Amino acid sequence: MDPESVLALDEHPADPYRPVRQDVLDLSALADDSSGESWTGESATSPDGRYAAGETTSAQSGDETWQESWQESWHETWSAPVTESYAPTDQPEEAEVGELLVAEALPFGTGLALVEALSEVGAGSAVEVAAFAFGDQVLRRGSRGPGVVALQRALTTLGTPLTADGDFGPLTEQAVRRFQVSAGLTVDGVVGPRTKVALSAALARRGTGPAPAPTPTPAPPPPAGSLPAAIARVAEAEFARWNPAGQPRLQETHRAAGPILQEYYRTGVRVEVTLEQMASETYQRSNPWSAVFISHVMRTAGAGDHFTYSRAHQAYIREARRNRLDGRTSNPFWAYRVGEIAPRVGDLVCADRGSGATYDNIGDNTYRATHCDVVTAVAPGQLRTIGGNVSQAVGCTELRTGPDGRLRTDGSQARYFAVISSSGSRAPGPAPPAAPATTQEARIRRVVELLTGTYGYPVNAAAGIVGNLLAESGVQPDRLEGSRPETPMRAKDMSGRVRDFTPEEIRDRDRAAGRGPLLPGVGIAQWTSRDRRAGLFRHSFRGRVLGTAVLTDLDAQVDYLVGELRGPYRAVDAVLRDPAVSVEAAADEVVYRFEVPGAVLQDGRLRPRSDPQVQEVFRRRRALAHQALRVATGRP
Repeated sequence: MDPESVLALDEHPADPYRPVRQDVLDLSALADDSSGESWTGESATSPDGRYAAGETTSAQSGDETWQESWQESWHETWSAPVTESYAPTDQPEEAEVGELLVAEALPFGTGLALVEALSEVGAGSAVEVAAFAFGDQVLRRGSRGPGVVALQRALTTLGTPLTADGDFGPLTEQAVRRFQVSAGLTVDGVVGPRTKVALSAALARRGTGPAPAPTPTPAPPPPAGSLPAAIARVAEAEFARWNPAGQPRLQETHRAAGPILQEYYRTGVRVEVTLEQMASETYQRSNPWSAVFISHVMRTAGAGDHFTYSRAHQAYIREARRNRLDGRTSNPFWAYRVGEIAPRVGDLVCADRGSGATYDNIGDNTYRATHCDVVTAVAPGQLRTIGGNVSQAVGCTELRTGPDGRLRTDGSQARYFAVISSSGSRAPGPAPPAAPATTQEARIRRVVELLTGTYGYPVNAAAGIVGNLLAESGVQPDRLEGSRPETPMRAKDMSGRVRDFTPEEIRDRDRAAGRGPLLPGVGIAQWTSRDRRAGLFRHSFRGRVLGTAVLTDLDAQVDYLVGELRGPYRAVDAVLRDPAVSVEAAADEVVYRFEVPGAVLQDGRLRPRSDPQVQEVFRRRRALAHQALRVATGRP
């Protein structure tokens, strides 16, 4: 257990292409509990907090280069593997297809020209055109050859830059998954006949439409023998030890984990620990090992005397900051503010753990709890990181980045304050654009603006809705039931222990299995029942299913709420759309017919509106609705 790493990291980056787990999103299940229990939260320095990072999956083995040997794909494959193949007759061999594409100089961006040219050599159907373009073999992770080159060029044209090297690696698989979601196909990362046809059609449409905006290319990977590459390689190898392929993930108190942790302590910080200590939950609770893990990775990778090995992250962050301030060019570890540089492979990304740590105060004599992870892969819009003591193991996290490659600091990533370069001095770039406003007043104004401007509600109705959202969540899209506003993803688990939850854990909550937060409410409206929670995570917004990224997307949650009002809550919607509706009437209708908190129920039935307990709920919600109206309109 790691009291030094109580940190809920976003998972998940803002990735709209994450596949939806149908077993999790089973809408036939009955609604679960709607407990009215409240929790006031724990101290930010509670020693029993946990750091819970993003998804982890099975590791792979092989002798590929470090950048192709990520120990897992960035997204779990929940669909069954594609076994079908297609072998149309009278078509050129794969090699001939590749030669045709090159010889005829037909860039995939020409769209219709490509389809027409392929049709001229005998392709009489969409399937045949697709087979000509990409070969007749099913393409999947590990495939090589001209068909993969054609696939990579196509995906590049459609907006995901790839190197056309003919090697179907993890980046190509990720791009395929993105395309499959956008095309409404089964998301499995495998390119069979249906995906090939969809790609051909998309290319044809691209030929008549505007070219996609260029996507920034991430920094090139470090040289194979460099320190940054070694750091990433060691971190991924350790991840594989804790996440063996085809076997359950190790946990810190498991017997098999004991010798590994002993190695971390011995190598990383020169401390001897016993197997009994490693198997003790009491010992683990009071002795965090996330910084021990980082120290082990750095020493094993060959950092030598340049790194400050410690059981506390703050020690090496402070020294890396000093390296930069003093201009110590002989030391490769330089710390920067999180917005100054784009993280690269082998760097460390560092976050505050409720202690108020910042780049400017981390160097003083006050202890501040922090957590750092190793960046092991960089792609447009996201990073992959590996850290120790992540959910009681070595785990991975996907973090969101902006167009310039720098870490986004909105939502649950607001805790990040530093990036430690492992390759020495870097020139800080220009300041990134300001993050979206995150104050409560800014959220109130934004939701009222959406409800009135985009969805056509009268301003009084919008205020009534937002007043209820203030009562439910403070209008915080990542808020869990029972959490505090400053730590929205920290709440009790099924055992009653307070900890941070990842977006995946929130989405996959299962009371019967004892998994996830104790209380079910989530999002701006604190959606509670199983089917409404599930609908939130599979909601399609602006043509994309956001998945767990919906937890940081206020606009998407407003869209989902309006969709509910227009659908199963049409009677409520009719009241709200009346141009003469008052703030009070709107607030009352939303709380009584849409939110339905436990206070307005008795024995599972609605109390009469005249009931004193219901009237007290109305009074409080009306006051918040008027507050929302004042904030949105500026009127007293």
